[in-house]
This record gives sequence, structure tokens and C-alpha cells, in this order.
Amino acid sequence: MLGGQVGIGEHARIEEGVMLGGQGGVLPNKVLRGKGVAFWGTPAQPVRQYLKQLAAWRGYPGEKKRKSREAGTGIYIWRSLSLADIRGAWARPA
Repeated sequence: MLGGQVGIGEHARIEEGVMLGGQGGVLPNKVLRGKGVAFWGTPAQPVRQYLKQLAAWRGYPGEKKRKSREAGTGIYIWRSLSLADIRGAWARPA
């Protein structure tokens, strides 16, 4: 089953029972296997793996701001994540 706007490269093979989500991309000469397995993204990958990678992107500066509270003032300050925050986000299991 293929969603809308799917791109399939030359000589790519999609085996029986594979589900490929909208705007998914299969690179040339690749094979998608797994009856009932949903693939998403470009390059196409199992949907659980795709969602884990998407969640990890939230840890990059510019993609996410963290709210911190200034001690004793009750004022919230928005700041970018530090490099240590990003490394910690990658180290945590998704």
C-alpha cells in the first residue's frame, strides 16, 4: 500500500504487504521488506525508527527552547539548549 506523493527510485523493490506512508521515499536499488510493516520518511524507514529520530531533533538548538526559572524572581527566561543538553538527549533511549 502506498500513500500519496511517494517517490520510488530506479530498480527499487517494495515487497508484498509493505505500507509506505505519504511523501515517503525509497532510494534507488533498495528493497523494503516486511509484511504489515509501515515505512515513513525519506529515506524510507520503519515508522517507529522515523518517529524516534524526529523526537531526537527536538533537542537541537533552534528547534527547541527550554524554559528556566530565574532564582527567586518568578520570572521565566527562554534559553537555547546547550551542547550538553543535546548530548544528553541523544544518550537517552527513545
